[in-house]
Amino acid sequence: MPPDVGFPAVLKPRRSNGSRHTYAIDGPQDLADALAAVAGLHEHYGGFTLEERIIGDPAIAGPGWGDYVSVESLVLNGAVHHLGAIGRMPITPPFRETGIFLPSTLPPQRLAPVEAEATAAVRALGITVGLCHTEIKLTRNGPVVIEVNGRLGGETAKIIHASTGADLVRTAPAAALGDTATALAEADRMRNGPDNVSYQISAFAAGSGTLDGLDGLDQVRAVEGVWRVVPCKARGELVDVDMGTFSELASVYGVTTDHTRLRHAIRIVERVVAPRWRG
Repeated sequence: MPPDVGFPAVLKPRRSNGSRHTYAIDGPQDLADALAAVAGLHEHYGGFTLEERIIGDPAIAGPGWGDYVSVESLVLNGAVHHLGAIGRMPITPPFRETGIFLPSTLPPQRLAPVEAEATAAVRALGITVGLCHTEIKLTRNGPVVIEVNGRLGGETAKIIHASTGADLVRTAPAAALGDTATALAEADRMRNGPDNVSYQISAFAAGSGTLDGLDGLDQVRAVEGVWRVVPCKARGELVDVDMGTFSELASVYGVTTDHTRLRHAIRIVERVVAPRWRG
């Protein structure tokens, strides 16, 4: 192990996405087990990286919510316009993202330093135009940047449009083409809302196996505010937790009145969506 990386750490592929073959490392045995699990995969992923694991404080966003958020930003002529912060649901092991929602649960005094950190990150990279998706861990010592993307975040455009009517897919090319009026108009639609809570929930299985069927989707479709349910795996398909987000069973989209009702929707998805495995 390099001397500048201690525990806790994360082992992850050099080239990948969706948290595939990404492992939490809390000690030497975890590292040995993870290295054994990825034996033979080094060429496929261009090798693996061991890096520091940032520890979040779940109390900052509130009990039951994820310990990180994403800040969506529009950059025009070097000026950074933050559009809002998207909250996260807790990670399920090993590192599978279980959902996002708008707005986040951060109060203004918590949101201000998060947006300041996102501004600093965007400026440090020299970004002058376009949309940015900056993920930030909420720690006891303040916000810490996880990653910066020069694009929309996954699933964010859908929940932003469902909640505010803003079309950030339209905003990105407008910004790139110098149509600042259109870009700012769509940005204002997002900033001025929402007056509700829009969300995307990912349903996962606790283990791996070959899928024989998926129960509970009709019950989820009947939940008030749910406008789309997408099965992500077909019968006979392998579900492997080591594939991270790509082991998702179903994706649920909805709009509700507040975060309390969002918790209710999450509980229903967790309770009723269940795989049937082939023997």
